[in-house]
Amino acid sequence: MKISRLEIKNCLGIKELEVQAGKVNLITGDNETGKTSVLESIEKAIYNAERRAKFVRTGEQEATLFVEIDGLAIDRKIKDGSKGTVKVTQDGKPVKKPETCLKALVGEGGFAFNPIDFMQKDDKEQTRILLSLIPLEITENNLQEWFGEVPQVNLNQHPIEVLGYLAEKHYYDQRTVANAEVKDTQAEIGSLFEQLPDNYNGDDWRDINIGELWTQVQEAQRVNNNREKAQEYLNNYETNKQAIENKYHLQLQEVDKEITENISEAQEEIKKEKQKLKGEIEELRKKIEAKEQQIAVLDSQAKQVASNKRYEGEIQKENLEAKKAEELETLKSKAESARRYLEAKGAQDAEALKEKAEEAERMKGFVPLYDKYVSLQGQLKERQDRAKKLDDNVKLARELPMKLLQGAEMPVKGLGVDENMNITIDGLPIRNLSTSRQIKLALDIARATAGQMKLICIDRFESLSPENQQAFLEEIKDDDFQYFISSVTNGELKIETEG
Repeated sequence: MKISRLEIKNCLGIKELEVQAGKVNLITGDNETGKTSVLESIEKAIYNAERRAKFVRTGEQEATLFVEIDGLAIDRKIKDGSKGTVKVTQDGKPVKKPETCLKALVGEGGFAFNPIDFMQKDDKEQTRILLSLIPLEITENNLQEWFGEVPQVNLNQHPIEVLGYLAEKHYYDQRTVANAEVKDTQAEIGSLFEQLPDNYNGDDWRDINIGELWTQVQEAQRVNNNREKAQEYLNNYETNKQAIENKYHLQLQEVDKEITENISEAQEEIKKEKQKLKGEIEELRKKIEAKEQQIAVLDSQAKQVASNKRYEGEIQKENLEAKKAEELETLKSKAESARRYLEAKGAQDAEALKEKAEEAERMKGFVPLYDKYVSLQGQLKERQDRAKKLDDNVKLARELPMKLLQGAEMPVKGLGVDENMNITIDGLPIRNLSTSRQIKLALDIARATAGQMKLICIDRFESLSPENQQAFLEEIKDDDFQYFISSVTNGELKIETEG
């Protein structure tokens, strides 16, 4: 279906215009001559678009549009301040629900999509337009089935954009963090491994009682000290025995000497007294008898004194002999005890026990490091599993667009998605397309969205270089679409038709 005739009256900047349309209709002229008004009038007639608040030409009360399309006639009247009316006939017969009929003729792109605008948009906007052409949908159930969870995404976005976000942002960022955690955990495990002794197993040392080992060391040292003392006691036994013998021998000699001296002194005193008395006898013969009696008494006393002194000395000697015997018995008893101790208690390797205790204490000190090492190995496995899961999700999110596209009806030939989630045409990102290929792409999109009328309106054709204009016209020459193209040139409004 194509427009064969177009009549415009009092619309926007156009007073009155009639066009016998062809395949390509080139609308030229200076700015403000009505080129865009022609395009908007076509849009208003068929789609009743409200692009401008005031459509009726200034100074007029009503605008009229008449369009013939292969047996279909559209007669639309627009009054200032009202919606206006439309009458549609098919082969002369009125069409019920004319607005619905007309909207079915033209796709959204027939008026909303301008190939020239598309070529001048950035990559992001071009991608958005291309994605809007791909009829895909994903649900939370799809996400759960694919990824084992429902990540927080905006399902109102196009599925390719959702998967791109999951691959290059959501799961990619999580994978980066997870890989860093794996690397850090591996480094920490390596550091701990370097600190642990070779073939170290913390369970072998965890329950060792260090205090008990050191008690054994102290007991061994005590036994060895006692053995040294016992041996020294035995080694000095004869010397000590002789010393006791010598000590008491001298003391006994002194006692004997003292007894003798005491007796001698007593006897000497008595002798002196006797001599004195004998002298007195000579002087006092009268007192001889009394003095002789006194002498007898003194003799008796002398014997008694000697006896007493001798008795006291004997008692002292007996005491010394008893002490001597006691000390010798004690010495002998201790020597016997020393012999028994040496026989009962063999020499202890206290140094070996000490080394064992020190080694156990050192090895037990590694248990916390060992426990952390074992714990980190468990964490590493969990983190490696998570990193792999996230890596699988990234890969899956990158693979899914191609799988989804394989089952979708592609409106544009060569449309795809690469491994970096870029929209591609013939395997190339849009930015890498040649100008001629971009022209073809823009026209392919326009054709795909034009609707059954196959009508494409193009504004600002002058923004293309002469070479690209020529390439554009060559591209549309042999297709079965109808084009209305506006371009700024010098002069009045002019419409040239071809085909």
